Amino acid sequence: MNLRIMKGVYWRVGAFKAVPVSWDETQQTDTGLLVLTNKHLLFSGPRKNFRIPFTKLASIEPFRDAIEIQRDTQSAKPIILGGIDGQFAYNVIQFA
Repeated sequence: MNLRIMKGVYWRVGAFKAVPVSWDETQQTDTGLLVLTNKHLLFSGPRKNFRIPFTKLASIEPFRDAIEIQRDTQSAKPIILGGIDGQFAYNVIQFA
């Protein structure tokens, strides 16, 4: 709806302002083999393979049945590795 204030000047009432809705969701990317050595964390699956040196990990968060790791890079997203004893994996990484 437009209201005329004076000749050539209108005030628009009831303009729609959209607000984006965002949410975080965890999705399973792959299933495979996780190997912890004294220097690296290795993962091998049908769709994804990676090797992360322990020196390149920014943070490790243990859970009851998983660990969450964060790489030491600017744009890295957290990686959640499930189906393992989180406290055991945390101790292996911390004391390796």
